[in-house]
Amino acid sequence: MCSFEETTLKDDNGKDVPVVKIDFLLKIPVEDNIYNYITKENKAHTKT
Repeated sequence: MCSFEETTLKDDNGKDVPVVKIDFLLKIPVEDNIYNYITKENKAHTKT
């Protein structure tokens, strides 16, 4: 099963950029450390 959604996200300059969100099921689970790496917020681009 798989689903797609076309939407937009803001880039670093506040401009809308097109993206596609994909939701799917894997036959083999991803290891926790790989999942956490992929889904964590990118701290390098977080503005303080």
